[in-house]
Amino acid sequence: MAPSFAKIVVGSSASRGQAPTHIVSEFPTPTIQVVQASLDEALKFSKSALICWFNGFWMQLKFLHNWISEVWKPVIFDGINIYPYARGFLIVDFENPESRQCILDSSTWFWEKLGPFMKPWNPSFNPSTTVITSALFWVRLTSLPLHIWNLSLLKSIGNAIVKFYYRCLETEEYARTTYACICVEMDFSVGFPAETNLKCKVYVWNYKLNYESVFFR
Repeated sequence: MAPSFAKIVVGSSASRGQAPTHIVSEFPTPTIQVVQASLDEALKFSKSALICWFNGFWMQLKFLHNWISEVWKPVIFDGINIYPYARGFLIVDFENPESRQCILDSSTWFWEKLGPFMKPWNPSFNPSTTVITSALFWVRLTSLPLHIWNLSLLKSIGNAIVKFYYRCLETEEYARTTYACICVEMDFSVGFPAETNLKCKVYVWNYKLNYESVFFR
């Protein structure tokens, strides 16, 4: 006898993104027991692996390998395994756990204008439910007056957004004076300010903030 297959009905409910009628939501959720050996292996992984997310950008694996070889390899001296994951997440496993901590402690890292979200991997990590609460971005300050173009003011602007990290080299060396560019940490839970006011005695300047590489603005 030929095997019997479930009949999938395509109709208005399917077009609205609802579950097909033969999938019963009230069906008891099965629980599968994970063997202890698997958990022990995961706990070892949690000491050496890193979760990365490039602000929603899906980087091709060959470009990621090239970027790590160029940027991370001078800092660490052992092997790395990269595992692309769901929703644009990446898991980077270091052969030496100390290398992972070195990457976390060394500096902020950017692939072009994209600053990755990074945190140590843990067994409860689920890309479907993980919420990114903060990330690093470059912010342009167009036509900033040169007489107030200094590190102290740039820090104040960055810390007013959330947290200042540093200014780009062109801004530091006045190599490009059409706009200043600073790296800041953004807190997604409080939103992004659209502009900032600068005030000195009777003088007031208003500037729009241009967030680079923010795909969902």
